[in-house]
Amino acid sequence: MKKILLLLLVPVFIFSNCNKEASESEESSIVGYWINPQPDGDLLYFQGVNGLIKDHYGIVFFGNGQFIERDYTGWCLTEPIPFEDYEGTWTMENERIEISINRDEEGDVDYYSWDLILVSNSVLVVKPRY
Repeated sequence: MKKILLLLLVPVFIFSNCNKEASESEESSIVGYWINPQPDGDLLYFQGVNGLIKDHYGIVFFGNGQFIERDYTGWCLTEPIPFEDYEGTWTMENERIEISINRDEEGDVDYYSWDLILVSNSVLVVKPRY
């Protein structure tokens, strides 16, 4: 009787664990490093990477709501172009990403609002809201 009960319970545990692992691995998040923004119509495509590249544009979404935008600094765009990391925050609700970035010590803040179109490990696609 114990063998029959054990044989009936083993498949339940196996299938419940398989489903849980599959759903966790399929979830994607905007948390991570994104570079090389490419516009295509009204969409903006970012490439997912393991870290920002020195002296290149990129953004970082941290899991705690912090945000970094690496962007050129100053007004002169002759080589070499100086880049700086600007800190900010982000939130997402109903597939809408809201970003605020502190640009300088005087309190200038930039705001971005994007609709999330697609996210995977290698690509982030957003639609800027103007």
